[in-house]
Amino acid sequence: MKKFLPYLAILLLAMLAGEMIFQLDPFGLEEKTLDLRFRLRGIRSVDHSDLVVVGIDNTTFKDLPARYPYPRQYYAHAIDNLRRAGARLIVFDVQFTETELVDLTQDSALVAAMLPQTSGGEGWLERSDVILSGQLMRETKGGFSYLRPDKPLPELLKIADWGLINDLIDKDGYLRRYQLFQPLWRDTLIISPQGEHHREQLVTLYPSLGTVVMRHLLEWPDTTSFHLETNVTHFGTLAVPTYQSEQNAFRINYYGPPETFPTYSFSTILDDEDFELRDGCDTDYMELFQDPELLEWLAPGQKNPFAGKVVLIGVTIEDKHDTKLTPFYGFGRDRRLMPGVETHAHAIQTMLDGSFLKAPPHYINLLLQLMMVIMILFLAHRFSPLLALALVSPIFIAVITLPFLLFSLQNICVNMTAPLTTLSGAYLATIVYNFILERRNRLQIHNMFSHYVPSSLVKRLIEQPELLKLGGEEKELTVLFTDIAGFTTVSEQLEPALLARLLNEYLTAMSDIIMANRGTIDKYEGDLIMAEFGAPVHFPDHAAAACRAALQMQAGLKRLCVDWEKRGLPRIEARVGLNTGQMVVGNMGSDRIFDYTVIGDAVNLASRLEGINKAYGTYLLVSEFTAAAAGELFLLRELDLVRVKGKKLPITIFELYGERSDAEPEQLEQLQAWEQVRSLYLEREWRAGLTACEAYLQRWPDDPVVAVFRERYLKMVDSPPPGDWDGVFDFLEK
Repeated sequence: MKKFLPYLAILLLAMLAGEMIFQLDPFGLEEKTLDLRFRLRGIRSVDHSDLVVVGIDNTTFKDLPARYPYPRQYYAHAIDNLRRAGARLIVFDVQFTETELVDLTQDSALVAAMLPQTSGGEGWLERSDVILSGQLMRETKGGFSYLRPDKPLPELLKIADWGLINDLIDKDGYLRRYQLFQPLWRDTLIISPQGEHHREQLVTLYPSLGTVVMRHLLEWPDTTSFHLETNVTHFGTLAVPTYQSEQNAFRINYYGPPETFPTYSFSTILDDEDFELRDGCDTDYMELFQDPELLEWLAPGQKNPFAGKVVLIGVTIEDKHDTKLTPFYGFGRDRRLMPGVETHAHAIQTMLDGSFLKAPPHYINLLLQLMMVIMILFLAHRFSPLLALALVSPIFIAVITLPFLLFSLQNICVNMTAPLTTLSGAYLATIVYNFILERRNRLQIHNMFSHYVPSSLVKRLIEQPELLKLGGEEKELTVLFTDIAGFTTVSEQLEPALLARLLNEYLTAMSDIIMANRGTIDKYEGDLIMAEFGAPVHFPDHAAAACRAALQMQAGLKRLCVDWEKRGLPRIEARVGLNTGQMVVGNMGSDRIFDYTVIGDAVNLASRLEGINKAYGTYLLVSEFTAAAAGELFLLRELDLVRVKGKKLPITIFELYGERSDAEPEQLEQLQAWEQVRSLYLEREWRAGLTACEAYLQRWPDDPVVAVFRERYLKMVDSPPPGDWDGVFDFLEK
């Protein structure tokens, strides 16, 4: 019996560790596994949904004549248009809690628009079909902190319902839970008929915005109340599984990333014959949906997107900070934050579909863990570590895979981190204990866990030590050069310590991107980075990988600049040059000291292209060889035919715009306009080309390349080139 006491202790400690992880989750690992389950499950269709999102977005900011915050007449006009389009409910995630001091008539217009409408001549509806929002705000007075409801204006509350938009943000900044209601406790003095008095705490339950929407959709009365039970809250006929001990919140079953629900710009909802958008934006879009016959005549087959729908209106532009991290953040390449108004849509759809995320009773988890731990202890004690690992592997696989399957198929959230902690702890503790018993002379266990930083170069040198000799081999590779524009000026602005910190942050971020795209850092020279793609381990799409790395480096630098500006550091810009061609790759140097690098004309050309950026005001230049090797994956602008110093033959250079799959219509239109400027240049049509430049710059005035060609055209008009001119531009300096 005594020999089993250590195993019993292991069992108890493992179970205790798992329970602590379950109750506390100090690192938020369980929430991260839940996020992963959402991403692996993927996007769920909302084609059946009656929810539509209207966002005050960048397009709205550009289209509307007034600046944000908008006059309330705009919202009144939106209500009118949506009603005429047949919307069932209009829900505002925009607060109207303060009087419009600039123009008091704005509030009156909003009240008039919100008034309940007649329905088939049967009289007035009791409440408006507009739902407003408010929040509980924390205030501090006299050293005391308390919550107070920040409600919509009283004249609005006379005709419309409202709900809370307070968020439940987790410790890692993600929004995963949604409140059904929020309680507000108040001390109240109670006086009895006999004159006795005492204080009691009275609670008011303020429903959330989504709860109020559900009440309207299900046509429940205002008196519908909440009934709280363990792990379940009843609201009307809804039985909502609540999150652990929080009886007022449930997990949102997100259907996908931002814009999963049909999303329209707020300016689009305002756009009718009575509302004028800025020049070029006005289309009277909403007029389509006022008359079904007109819609069928103008746009056959198009459906009214607002008829019978619940329209949620809110701010979606990230600058206004009403955007949230959700489990789908980072899904694919989607790095957008979800607008707060759309999180309400996901929560409401979760309630409408009854697709709540459920958790099995905790005692079931404990019983299953106990059974698995006993099995693992038996196997680990009975067999050798390797054989025991093989035998217990199916248990670990089941603990990992079953939660994903149950989540995807049944919306069941089975805890993963607690069982894995328990089982891993039990298995490892048993192996260690057995190891100590069998090898009493050993006091420590080394290398139980090893940390590797894989390096393709090191791997190859280990496999082929003969590569350590001098020399190399000729291969087709892609070389990248990049350095900071105006680095001398930046250096003069900063103290050496700050300059070193900024440069290290820049080089680290850029290097990580290069290596993430299978590039090899060749060398650093001050602010310059040289890297090659396709060596030492060759892969065929090295040109595409280099182009993708260059684009990501520019995006990463913009993110760095945002952070630097907050810290009072200057913004910087970096130029990149890419070339693909035959070059020698290998160890270069002396017999005792050498570097793994590349040499050749193709390398020199990449360096020249990086510098040529300055002449055109560009930041991403690639040669015709890289453009051909990268295929059709990228959007490229054919820039010029140039002859760099030291070369006899000219080459065509291209500006790298982005990945073709991400191309926007305006980019394609801009490229088409540029092709006209370029073709007229090659056809020696100087005056027509100058006119084309002027037209281009009126549309896109900030394009430095066209500004350069405009200057060329001006010179050509005054002094045309000779008849043997071949369109090549010679660069006389490096």
